Amino acid sequence: MAKGNPDRQKNFEKQIDFIKKFYPLAAITENEYGDGNVYYIGGGIDDDVLNDLAKEIVQKHHIWHVESDEGVEVYRRVCDDGEYMFILNHTDQEKRFHNLTLKPYDSQIVKI
Repeated sequence: MAKGNPDRQKNFEKQIDFIKKFYPLAAITENEYGDGNVYYIGGGIDDDVLNDLAKEIVQKHHIWHVESDEGVEVYRRVCDDGEYMFILNHTDQEKRFHNLTLKPYDSQIVKI
């Protein structure tokens, strides 16, 4: 047993017991539902894991996506006359997306 604050040691031991109790349980599961898939996500998942999961899902299901800076939303729309990208800056700071500069809260539509 480590020396130091006994209350801190008890807290640590409780956390370890909690982790051991739930260690064999899945934090993320995928199930088929109808014509698609559903993902169940348990608590305690950090942003890096969620981002990795999102990348895996869009690749697996061939979903169009593009990487952008935090606070910059990019989506695509297909119309009779072509495809368009909508780029929205949701921040109070200037942002860049590829060769575009977006002012705070700016948006642009680009034909692709």
